[in-house]
Amino acid sequence: MKYKGYLITHTHWDREWYLSLEIYRFRLYEVFERIQAILAANPGYHSFYLDGQTLPVEDYLEARGEDAEKVKSLIASGRLRIGPFYTLLDEQLVSGESFVRNLMMGMQDVEKYGGRASIGYLPDNFGHVSQTPQILAGFGIETAVLMRGILKDSQTPNEGYWRGADGTRVKALLLNSGYSSFCRADPADPATFSRAFHSVRELKSRARFGALLFMHGVDHSLPQPDIAGVIAATEKKFPDVEIIHTDFESFVEAIPWDEVDYEIVGEQIRTPLLDGTFSSRMGLKRLNRQCESELSGCAEPLSTIAWLNGSAYPDRDLNRAWRLLVQAHPHDSITGCHTDVVADDIHNRLRRSLEISSYLSGQGLDALVGERYHYQDPAESRTITIFNPSPHERLEVIRLVLFTPLTTDLIRKIVVRCGTEVYEAALVEMEEVSWPRLSEYGIPEKIPHKRLTVEFGPVRLDPFALNLLSYELITGDNHANQFLDAVAVENQMKPAGSPSLYSGAGRLENDFLCVEVGADGMLDVTDKTSGRRYHRLHRIEAEMDSGNLYAFAPLLKRSRYYFTPLSMGLEEDLPTSASVRVSGFIEAPAGIDDDMRPLAEKARCGVDVFITLKKGDPILYFHTVLDNQLQRVCLRAVFDSGMENAGNHVHTPFDVVERAPLSDSYRYVDKRRIPNDVNRYCAQSFTSISDGDAGFAVLNRGMPEYTFHRNGALTLTLLRASNLLWGTSPLDCPLHEYSAENGNEPGRWEREYGLLFHRGFLLDSEFAGRAFDYNLPIYNRLYSQPAVSCCGMSFNSETLVLSAFKRSEAADGVILRFFNALDTVRPAGIRFERKLLRALRCRLDETPHGGELPLKETGHLLEMTVKPKEIVTLKLFFA
Repeated sequence: MKYKGYLITHTHWDREWYLSLEIYRFRLYEVFERIQAILAANPGYHSFYLDGQTLPVEDYLEARGEDAEKVKSLIASGRLRIGPFYTLLDEQLVSGESFVRNLMMGMQDVEKYGGRASIGYLPDNFGHVSQTPQILAGFGIETAVLMRGILKDSQTPNEGYWRGADGTRVKALLLNSGYSSFCRADPADPATFSRAFHSVRELKSRARFGALLFMHGVDHSLPQPDIAGVIAATEKKFPDVEIIHTDFESFVEAIPWDEVDYEIVGEQIRTPLLDGTFSSRMGLKRLNRQCESELSGCAEPLSTIAWLNGSAYPDRDLNRAWRLLVQAHPHDSITGCHTDVVADDIHNRLRRSLEISSYLSGQGLDALVGERYHYQDPAESRTITIFNPSPHERLEVIRLVLFTPLTTDLIRKIVVRCGTEVYEAALVEMEEVSWPRLSEYGIPEKIPHKRLTVEFGPVRLDPFALNLLSYELITGDNHANQFLDAVAVENQMKPAGSPSLYSGAGRLENDFLCVEVGADGMLDVTDKTSGRRYHRLHRIEAEMDSGNLYAFAPLLKRSRYYFTPLSMGLEEDLPTSASVRVSGFIEAPAGIDDDMRPLAEKARCGVDVFITLKKGDPILYFHTVLDNQLQRVCLRAVFDSGMENAGNHVHTPFDVVERAPLSDSYRYVDKRRIPNDVNRYCAQSFTSISDGDAGFAVLNRGMPEYTFHRNGALTLTLLRASNLLWGTSPLDCPLHEYSAENGNEPGRWEREYGLLFHRGFLLDSEFAGRAFDYNLPIYNRLYSQPAVSCCGMSFNSETLVLSAFKRSEAADGVILRFFNALDTVRPAGIRFERKLLRALRCRLDETPHGGELPLKETGHLLEMTVKPKEIVTLKLFFA
């Protein structure tokens, strides 16, 4: 049989990893300088592929701007291939909206440089999510190139189809020999051809149509000038193979796709040696989730609503915040498998993104109120403006921070009123601070203030989401007449003296739950909704970990250590909420020796757990503070449901998927016990367990790693400590002077998570929206006047999940994006407070696709049918 080889020259570009961004950038200069020289000197050199990204071009031109026209010319000619992605992201650890924006920015960059990108190049992502085919197709990309996460055996061909959760199929090129099958092939040194020759034999054994894809490149490799020599030497060794230097598109055209019958389906998760990256450097993952929630959940919607009301849209600042955020998403960045220098750089990038988006959230709210926010002094400002970022009705306890000068008498009464709704706010905390009052022409003047934290509610944030509600703040000392007026409607007031949610002896109770905190710190919970009682929930344990920042590897002899409580008592008792605090520690070996045995020396991790129940709220909240001095351990919270053969459903980007229990199959390598299968899973906002009659969801804020066991236990990883970049000791790293010591996560860390109990399966329950909205905090500020009319919106289903509300890239309308979490067709009804003029269905790239939708109720209601697992993008034009 005659074979045709298609040789792709490329470099796999990790922006940062075991070296820092700036050190790697010097290598990037060499890549660009050499490829420019090669392409200028050799017209027969077909093209060079820049790893499916556009950020390396941005990094290079930032320092070598004089080469901009040369680089743009090479991209426009197709000889330097970039995109379609901005960065080669980790698909599972970022939100679905971040995935879309990554691709959006990459495609915009490709267009800016005059290039084209039709291949979804995903060679080294540590796994793939179920909706990647639909996302690629939403940008007109019909082919994916994949390596990791795909089951490979002797029968796996070189090409197939990949079918996503919604049924979308894309062509898939499977790199069975990796993205470096022809790397370092030097005709002058026959020894370097051994790997390449082995790849030829392997690819031939899998070739169903006689087409072979040869990948000439590897991590940070420089372009090799003598490609003709490489081809000639290979053809001499394999006379039945004819090789051309070309691109991916040529290979795709050579395959008779109507004859391809191999298909991969749904999500393709990590390999065992990479699943530890779900929990490595958890602090970065928590900060990333906060950035995503603030940017897509508050900053963009508020900026968009303000734009609809006549304000300027901060598109340049929002774009900068998105670029900083997505620059933290490469597969060797957000995963945490890098040195401490790199971790610090990523943290600063995320912090800057959060600062920009937080400022823009406030700026958007200021524009809607028509007043610049300074600080929340109840003597000057008396209107609480609350923003609900969720498209679902929410009943929320509102916590508000106020500042008042020290000269003001202590405010004894604070009442909040909206129409006939009146609440008496409870004082949570008061402390003295110095608040800087900004001056237009001078430096800030520090003024002594009291900072008061108050709580009121629960407030029903209804009927519209993405809307502003205004509540009047009344203080009893300074506004006696208004306060007396509030007292006159005493029968409607929610008084501060209402019954406590705490009844003593560690017992918390509201309308949904009865929680009993035991002396061992574990919980017995009665779910009043389903009638189910759960025993001994929330066991905190640590297990020694002989792995590294890539992989968790338990010791040969399991070594687990458990939380020792020292004290338990009431932390907070308010009319709106109550908290029990359990304090103690976990003591474990201080580390692991070279023989993979626990050290005799002991160390501790201090643990404070705050367990909170709120009035009118079905969620049981946990705020756990860790003071970690442990090393080489995995610290987790265990929730044993007692339900065997239960099902597990988990929120992933644009989907909710069902997963099987973990296996306990291991092999032994270098004195370490290595899982044969993936034994860690990744969740976005929640993972749930149910036997069909009842169950609960574990909600998390930026702690994505969990496990699901056959005995019905869910565990949530709170912290994983490892100072090993790879291998079994720090010296295994060839550049060990670049430390990963802070991967042990020493010091103080805060973790927020929750339990949401429900009837049946979560997605069939009335609380599904609460699970999706867990990472969308309520935003509030104090002003002197109410906000202007807004742009409220509500969905008719808890399983339609909002992803974006933003101004369109063309600046001519508003983009609304959401997805159907169910695998059934759903009638979607979207009600708007503001009148709609037109609504167009679009692809993810915002190009019209699917026509115009009919409007009802004079433009205030939009009804449509949503397919199973469909990601819907609409362009809306408001009056």
